[in-house]
Formats: sequence, structure tokens, C-alpha cells
Amino acid sequence: YRPVPTIRRGVVGKMLHFSLGNYIAETFRELPGFVLPLIVLGVFTAKLGDEAGKPMAAYFYIAWTIASVVMMIAYATGSSLLAEGSVDPRKFGSSSVKAMRFMLLLLAAAIVVVFVAGGWVLVWFGEGYSENALWLLRVLSVSGIPIAVNTIYVTQKRIERKMWPVIIVYAFVACFTIGVGCALIDRTDLLGIGVAWLVANCLVALVVGFLMTRLWLQTR
Repeated sequence: YRPVPTIRRGVVGKMLHFSLGNYIAETFRELPGFVLPLIVLGVFTAKLGDEAGKPMAAYFYIAWTIASVVMMIAYATGSSLLAEGSVDPRKFGSSSVKAMRFMLLLLAAAIVVVFVAGGWVLVWFGEGYSENALWLLRVLSVSGIPIAVNTIYVTQKRIERKMWPVIIVYAFVACFTIGVGCALIDRTDLLGIGVAWLVANCLVALVVGFLMTRLWLQTR
């Protein structure tokens, strides 16, 4: 017996297609968190000067970081759903219902905590954080609900190895948030970015909710 290394092109092709699609999708998903602080810094520095512009970037970054903990509820549950659904795709329907209930329960509790105690948490970083970033934090935390719906759809497409819908969802949210957020930032300050992020995820949730409902009715 002589072991000879070989490359199975079919297997490598499938893995490359799935991995590359996930890489592009995750890049778009993380893009607002990297780009928006720089935009806020540039806009407010040009508008208010260095002394006032830099704190505004800090206010946004802290609010986004805290809200990311709330959003992580949906993302982490989606990863678990992906692992479970990949083992037995036939149980994805029942698993997704359980996952949605779990996400909504945790998200409801987290959003209540943010609305009640968010100001106190921001005060730990300084007085200006509570005054300038509280409503931004609240709006960003509410976006966890449509993100949960979108996560179910994205997970389903990943199980089906259809990566283009996943890329489109995250690319639309990123581009809409950055574009509309930049348009609103002059009128509403930091809150405009939160509104753009929430609206982008709600629009996607409406579309994917319709698609999943139609598929469920066809299956029945």
C-alpha cells in the first residue's frame, strides 16, 4: 500500500463556494461596525471641530458596542441553529420555531434592561454618554427583533448552501445603513444612524418573513 495525496475537486469546490460566500457575507455584516465610527468622526470633526467631533465618535462607538451584546443573542442562536439544522435538515422547521421563541424571550428581557438601565450603564463612561447616546442605544437594541427574523432566514439558506441570498441580505443592510445614516446624521445627529440600521433590518425582515410564510404555506 502506497499512500498518495489527492485532491477531490468536487469536495474542495463545495467547501470553497460555501466558505467564500460566508466570508463575504460576514464581511458585509461587520462592515457598519467598522465604517460608521470613522464616518461619525469625520462628519462631526468637520462640522464641530476636533474637540467636539472626537467625543461624538466615542458616544457612537460605546452605544454600538453595548447594543452588539443584544444583537449577539440572535447571531449566537443562529449559529446553534445552523449546527443543529445541518445534522437533520428535516427538523429545521421545528428547530427554527424553538430558536425564534428563545431569541424573542431573551431579546425582550435585554431590550427592557436597556430601556430601564441603559442610561446608568452609559454614565459609567461619562456624563456625555448618557446625554448623547441613550436613544441611539435604545433604537439599536430594538433592532435585535428584526435581526432575529433575518437570522432564521439566513440560517436556512446556509443549510441549503445558497449563499447569494445571505450575501444580498447583509450587503443591503450595510449599504442602506451607511448611505441613509450619512444622509440623516446632519439632521438627527447620532440617532439617524440608529434609525437607518433599524429600518434596514425591518425592511429585510418584512421581505424574508413573506418568503418564509409563502414557503410554509406551500409546504403545507
